[in-house]
Amino acid sequence: DLNKPELPVPGFYYKVILDISPPDYAAVAYLMKNDTIRGELMEYAISIDSLEAYLGYDFFYQLDPELQEMIEN
Repeated sequence: DLNKPELPVPGFYYKVILDISPPDYAAVAYLMKNDTIRGELMEYAISIDSLEAYLGYDFFYQLDPELQEMIEN
């Protein structure tokens, strides 16, 4: 029925940002409910390790393991 499209809508969405500009490296992950955002963006910040555990995905598997551990914690 074209009048009632059944499109799946995710309950959450995420964003992962990695800054590899020498000399420092930084990374942050955000996990937000797919709804109106309330409050400050930093309230939705989580570690990349936490997001990877939630999703079952390894974002930076190609990085040096020591660097990967440092930025994901």
